[in-house]
Amino acid sequence: MYEALVLLLLLELAGVGVLVAPLSAATRRDLVRAVSPLVPSLASPARYLFLSLSVAALYCLLRLARALNAYEAASAASKELHASRLHRAQRDALLCGGATLLLLVGHRLFELHRQVDQLSVSEEALTRQAEGAAAAYAAARDESNALKKARPSAAGARQAGSGEEEELAIAHTTIAALRERNSSLLAARDAASKDAEALKRQAKGLSDEYGRLLLQKESLENKLSDFELMFGDDVKKAK
Repeated sequence: MYEALVLLLLLELAGVGVLVAPLSAATRRDLVRAVSPLVPSLASPARYLFLSLSVAALYCLLRLARALNAYEAASAASKELHASRLHRAQRDALLCGGATLLLLVGHRLFELHRQVDQLSVSEEALTRQAEGAAAAYAAARDESNALKKARPSAAGARQAGSGEEEELAIAHTTIAALRERNSSLLAARDAASKDAEALKRQAKGLSDEYGRLLLQKESLENKLSDFELMFGDDVKKAK
């Protein structure tokens, strides 16, 4: 069980490391789009793995509590033996808890990256629509200016003037509709940009929390190594 947990923890560390690595936006987008088709097929195995790790972590915590009680109630002669069992229980609890937490962190980071990619696509589409609307508005404005500068001929001044007024009215209506459409598209683009920034800040917070947990794990592993160096021979003799 120990080797399997260590292997799983290393795989999760590699996955989270890729998610938090300082990759370029294009590389990260290609990576997310390459993995996204596999998500539906991996959803059920990942769910069962998370449940199994949660049960294992709970069991390790219970075993840790029993080992702690046995260590406190042990006599001086068997103190070192119970201390060794206590540290093994702490190691297993740390590995199971870390694997469970890293699985959640990796899943959340991937979902955030996928949402950022979707928002980026939406932002690009809204930007193109806004640029198209702005171009149409500019064309309508130029046409309106050309109509204002036009002068009817002397023979058909009244008829031309009536037709020009109708065309100007149509042009003004078109310009008003385009302005309203352009404003709504720009507002949607700004909202999408704010959502993307919020998701990026949330992903950074998760990355910082993962770094803190990794430092705590390394500290506990160093303490366990120190204990084994100091009392390993005594524990083996006691066994």
